[in-house]
Amino acid sequence: MKKYWFITLLGAAGIAFATYINRQRNLLSAFGYKIKNVTYLGTSNNNTKIEVQMKFTNTADFNIKVKKYQFDLIIDNKVVAKASDDQEYNIPAKGSVIIPVVANADTNLSLSLGIATIINQLVDKTPGVATLRGSLDVRAGIVTINNLPIDVTASTSDFIG
Repeated sequence: MKKYWFITLLGAAGIAFATYINRQRNLLSAFGYKIKNVTYLGTSNNNTKIEVQMKFTNTADFNIKVKKYQFDLIIDNKVVAKASDDQEYNIPAKGSVIIPVVANADTNLSLSLGIATIINQLVDKTPGVATLRGSLDVRAGIVTINNLPIDVTASTSDFIG
């Protein structure tokens, strides 16, 4: 009889652990993000640096570590900059953090596309669309998700004022 109780308890513990891990994995993959700000950082040697501040909100019961990111900055369906970083960022449980995504762009391309977008915004009242598309490697405890897709879009009118 004791053997059956032990097996039952072991089975129940295994099911509870698997349920907990699955719930945390779902929370880990469903954390929120949005573009907070875009800043021009300067130009040198035909290379323009743009910082996109991303706000990440952790809905899980544990800290999440962003281990790596890779993004394309896309304006009006044209890739204007690329960003990647393997610095570790910690997002506290049930909290938020702003992660700076620094992208490098070809100055001529970003200038011509930026001017066209500003002209469309100011003259035609047609806002452009800025998209940050890429992936994150995230980890929380024993759960790791590599290449978690991120695709966030904002109107350029939000940043031009």
